[in-house]
Amino acid sequence: MKKSSELKTLYAEIFKEEPSNLYIGYAPGRVEILGNHTDYNKGFVLTAAIDQKTYCFGTLRDDEKVIIHALDIGEAIEFNINNPPLQEKGHWGNYFIGVLNIIKEKSSILKGFQIAITSEVPMSAGCSSSASIEASFAYFLNETNQLHLNKQEIAQICQKAENEYAGVMCGLMDQWSVVHGQKNNLVYFDNDTLKTNLMSLGEEDIFMLVFNTQIKHTLIDSKYNDRREECQKVVDECKKRGFNIDSLRGLSIKDLPSINKFLNSTIYRRAKHVIEENHRIQTLVDASYENQPQLLKSFMLDSHHSSKDQFENSCPELDFVVDQLYLEKGCLGAKLSGGGFGGCVVALVNPNEAENIQATIEKAYIEKFPDLKPLDTIQTLPGDGAGFIETK
Repeated sequence: MKKSSELKTLYAEIFKEEPSNLYIGYAPGRVEILGNHTDYNKGFVLTAAIDQKTYCFGTLRDDEKVIIHALDIGEAIEFNINNPPLQEKGHWGNYFIGVLNIIKEKSSILKGFQIAITSEVPMSAGCSSSASIEASFAYFLNETNQLHLNKQEIAQICQKAENEYAGVMCGLMDQWSVVHGQKNNLVYFDNDTLKTNLMSLGEEDIFMLVFNTQIKHTLIDSKYNDRREECQKVVDECKKRGFNIDSLRGLSIKDLPSINKFLNSTIYRRAKHVIEENHRIQTLVDASYENQPQLLKSFMLDSHHSSKDQFENSCPELDFVVDQLYLEKGCLGAKLSGGGFGGCVVALVNPNEAENIQATIEKAYIEKFPDLKPLDTIQTLPGDGAGFIETK
């Protein structure tokens, strides 16, 4: 967590003034432990917020002007709060304009503001950097305008912004996770009922390594939206044949033989992945406390293999990292995290073995892929969710 004094100094450098009151909205990234592409299919997910955060900090103005500085890329946008201009497709400003416009549909935001944003969350790596940006900004607006939005409302506003303004038809997992995270706990979330539980895996801290392959994916331009359309096609085909469902959540393991008879092989594999992911999570949650760690290790590997073979959203670099991790004694589970098609691998590891495991995997990766960028690895623990600080 960055110190407020650091952000005050940054603010003064950017805006050439000392803030009397500095308002700070912050939100973590997240890693997906289980539940790959299950969220928009109204399934189950198991995630963790991470220690790394995005910070949206600034002050209110006395006029209607809005200034937003994106420090990490050295860009800024300005506009009138009553007429936020949609940026070109893929522009970072659309995350802010989306959240602002959706909040303004139900609430009044009269004053302008000037803010800066900086992030510790790796971009385009499967750690939900976009949800982290959206939630940090939503918390800034919520508190500075006394909107009294709760966590559920903030998560849903941010998801809608991602869908309608960023063009990514994501489910609710990312936004929900960065808002509901809690230190040293995993977050179990039912995307249909919105039921949320915290899950601990023993007395020891859950230590995580996130291996970023630096193979960038942009979800708008990747096959993410294609996968969502394929899942919907499964639902449509099943409904034509009398299945009373509105999402893949309505299908179970027992339905696989019957749907295999009429689905083409591609969309059957997509359905099989989602159905089995849901089954893995429910089996884990229902298991006895002492059996959960070993089950999780096995299920994370099964999940990754399913992403590779059934959902086809992995890549050779991710596969290599996962395979190498499972050779390590201190690995407690590993898989790709997020949309896939590049990005990162999350590994649960024994804290005492973390340094050795990281060094071993990074060395093996360089030897295997000498022409690629090296792994960019972060060490992290499950952290708390989004929040707000006011400093004077």
